[in-house]
Amino acid sequence: MLDVEEFENKTEYHEYIPSDRLVSAITLLVMVVLLFPVFPGWIEWIMSFDSDYVGLLTTLSDEIVFIIAVTLIHEYIHYAVGRALDYEPDFGIALKNTFWLIKEPAPYVVIIEEFVSRDENILVLITPFLLISGTALAVLLVPTPAWVTHYAGAAFVFNTAGSMGDVYNCAQLLSPPQDTEFVNVEDNGIRTFYSTAE
Repeated sequence: MLDVEEFENKTEYHEYIPSDRLVSAITLLVMVVLLFPVFPGWIEWIMSFDSDYVGLLTTLSDEIVFIIAVTLIHEYIHYAVGRALDYEPDFGIALKNTFWLIKEPAPYVVIIEEFVSRDENILVLITPFLLISGTALAVLLVPTPAWVTHYAGAAFVFNTAGSMGDVYNCAQLLSPPQDTEFVNVEDNGIRTFYSTAE
């Protein structure tokens, strides 16, 4: 079992610390920006419920179940890509802060205590975004029944917004040299360290 102190005490290892606040802000911004062209009039529609949150949630129950399913598929794609690259990813659920100031359970997939190359790390991270959002966008660009367009729009908006953490991390991983290796270690959560041959 890898010990986090092993990496803290070695000068060639550095801890990778993403900016959760920046990712949250980008996620919210992307979601709001995409909602306008995909679901025009969504603000007026929500306001029509006039604080009837139960009625709103009941009306959106099918969409909520669909978005949960898309989220699980998103995480499974992370897992499948990791397995295809001969790693052993683990599933988990983390309680994350939301924009509503409450803790929200969020599923995730992580490769623990295995050294992962920069390029393979990027591949594992970006594939669900490319597959799900790419497929949904393709559906939106061709004539389909209204219900298909509706759910393709939901998949596109929420998977794209939900992928911003993956996209952010991919952008960060492009800076280190190609031979950089990453390792995730459990320490009251997940901590990530990286090192290069240089």
